[in-house]
Amino acid sequence: MSAIDPPTGSFQSLTVHPEAIYLKAHPARALYPLRAGMHRAVASVLGPSRFTENLPGLAEFNPHVSIAYVSADGEAQPIATALGAATAGSVAATFSKASLLVFHRDNHMYEWTHGTPIPIGGHGPT
Repeated sequence: MSAIDPPTGSFQSLTVHPEAIYLKAHPARALYPLRAGMHRAVASVLGPSRFTENLPGLAEFNPHVSIAYVSADGEAQPIATALGAATAGSVAATFSKASLLVFHRDNHMYEWTHGTPIPIGGHGPT
């Protein structure tokens, strides 16, 4: 992956989604070069016949930190109401390493594994 500056994002904006509760990263555009670089790296290693995923545009990019996952059917409104009463400041994070995740729900729950983190801001493989 070509060198980029380690990105910094602020995590705030608690969001209740039908499948998860998470904190959105702001500004998303600050983390987008990392997402694009990881996409290019995977595409260069696997090649177009094995990697056909399109890079999402900035408008579709939703960097976040997951807080909880939903594991059963139920109403989201009581959760949203309870969380809406919570007050918390934002937390800033600078990302100095990144790793690829294999993420799926094959066993009726979220599962993931990750590779070895690689430094951001250094000169890694292109």
